[in-house]
Amino acid sequence: NDFGMASRNLKTSETGVVSKQIATDGIALIVNKESAVTNVTSEEVYELYANGTAVQSAITAGITRESGSGTRDAFGELIKNSEGNTLKALTLASVITQQGSTDAVKTSIAGNVNQMGYISLGSMDNTVKALQFKGVDATVANVKNGTYELSRPFNIVYRSEDKLSDVAKAFIEYIMSADGQKIVEEEGYITVA
Repeated sequence: NDFGMASRNLKTSETGVVSKQIATDGIALIVNKESAVTNVTSEEVYELYANGTAVQSAITAGITRESGSGTRDAFGELIKNSEGNTLKALTLASVITQQGSTDAVKTSIAGNVNQMGYISLGSMDNTVKALQFKGVDATVANVKNGTYELSRPFNIVYRSEDKLSDVAKAFIEYIMSADGQKIVEEEGYITVA
């Protein structure tokens, strides 16, 4: 293959390839539209996912994505407790269930007022409610200005520019062009160019 896509940065163990960021994405923490919860801290989310501790007595269960999901990987690195520990390597609490797609997460949340989940900000719609994180709304503007902390890169990954075909080079150039970045923005993601 000429290239692949990754919704996270390369790991140090992933050698022999380079990555180029083509967009940024926010990760929205979502709840049922009827939930009384509007704002959460990293510690509250960590305690729900790590230990099954209810969030503000209202959210008693959570949803995670399947192993290998880029959204799950970023969520696991970004959510931390007060000591700075991440969810990344933990076995999640028994109140956390797994879903295999963004649509499945949204459907489950829309049908249960006591659950919390997370999805790509670009996938938000009116079936669920995005929570504030540390008092900041989950918006494109807040991801861009750095006040909304839950974000991740979208990267294109390849061996080296020298080994790319002319067609692959043209595709990458298009993604980074004004027209390509306009599509990124129209789809609800954050431009890098």
